[in-house]
Amino acid sequence: MKFEEYRVEYAEFHAARESARLDGWRRDLPDEPLPERIFDRFSDLFSISGVETLRRERNRVATAAENERRGVAVLLAEAERRFVAAWVRPLSVELARARTRPFISWNDEKLSAVTAAARATAESDPIRRADLHRRLVALTDSIADLRAERREKVAEAVGKLGYDTVHSFLKAAQPAFGPTPEHLLSTCERFLDATDEEARRRAASFALRLSGNPTATDLARLDARAGGENEFPARRLKSLVSDALRPFGIRTWQQPNFDARATADGTTVAARIRVPGDIRLRYAERSGRRAFAGFLDALARAQHAAWTSPDLPVELRSGGDPAVANLWGLLFERLLDEPRWLGECLDIVDGKRFTADRLRRLRRDALVLVTAWRVAGGMTPGETLTAEFGERMGIRLTDGELAAELDDAPGAAARLRAALVEARLRDWLKTRYGAWWQSRRAGDALIDLWNTGFRHSLDELAAQIGFGDPGLDALLEDLNVLR
Repeated sequence: MKFEEYRVEYAEFHAARESARLDGWRRDLPDEPLPERIFDRFSDLFSISGVETLRRERNRVATAAENERRGVAVLLAEAERRFVAAWVRPLSVELARARTRPFISWNDEKLSAVTAAARATAESDPIRRADLHRRLVALTDSIADLRAERREKVAEAVGKLGYDTVHSFLKAAQPAFGPTPEHLLSTCERFLDATDEEARRRAASFALRLSGNPTATDLARLDARAGGENEFPARRLKSLVSDALRPFGIRTWQQPNFDARATADGTTVAARIRVPGDIRLRYAERSGRRAFAGFLDALARAQHAAWTSPDLPVELRSGGDPAVANLWGLLFERLLDEPRWLGECLDIVDGKRFTADRLRRLRRDALVLVTAWRVAGGMTPGETLTAEFGERMGIRLTDGELAAELDDAPGAAARLRAALVEARLRDWLKTRYGAWWQSRRAGDALIDLWNTGFRHSLDELAAQIGFGDPGLDALLEDLNVLR
């Protein structure tokens, strides 16, 4: 396959993948493998021959313009990652089935792990919640061997690509996705050290309220209690599509490339079918702060895609550093912590009572990354790692639960990196524009940044704005833990 043919096929793959998301793919599991029809149709893109096509192109454009070199780097990093995913696909499918098929007996029902987790989170009776949690843990632990086998297959796959270790494979993606793993891990360690004292204080208070050592289900229940069903009514979402963007000078009803409408399946999706020509926002009409947070996140991701320059190569419009899209989603989601915005848009006087514990969520992501790196280096998830993870999170975990947590390492990296830059960006916007969500000039600045699509990694984008290395201070201050 020639490179230009590869690029055309990649555009078709991306459109098919995003359309599948609209049709319900990954409705229940964020790591669900590609639908079989899409995997079969585009498997050549992520084969050894496809990777070799891109490696030859990388050598050819070594002295070409930056956009060309970055585009090839993005395509190559994605092709190698998806080659590994294809290599372990049978095990990933088996794991997905184990989590989505009804295996757990509960009240004369058979529940999937996904449904059981939702039930446990919503369950108010602590005894019943603990009982359902034990059944969930039993299922999670029963598939720990599958996860271990998949880790072994991952090591086998990266060897097929010519890498000595999983570590070297992860480092190879740096030209496309930003910092070295060592730099990110150092940031994680410093963040954990800086927040340990405050985290222990909060964990002790939480454990005291529960009269025991909390589980992961207990923490999920605490996050779910952000509530606000009356203050954040679903009927306001339709008007918020335009209301949130009108002060920026963006008239969503005048965007022929942007389509927003409610969906009946209970999920919110920003689907980038053709960037920037066909961007669709499908939002679930649900009440509550969590629903609004997901909506604002998706709205920002959709607008980022809708304003991406059509002059960029397709891979820098549709793919690239996922932390960039996370940045825009988080920036808009954090509007829910702005008292003035809440008052102006939703007539909410005191929104602080609905705020979730961001510190715990970010510490969880940092711990996942640090632990996943150690496992990638050959350490087996077991009693030592589980104890360390549980101690720093203030919860009790089994080895199987920790192994399940580690599957989210790529998402954790994108979220944590985005949080570091978003704290600086929001402060920058406030310093320059005051109530930036009301400022046409702030809107112009965001549109200029959105226009770059995925041309830059998140760290490069921060440098373009003038931040350099975002550091930890802005995030720690935002979390009220800066000493």
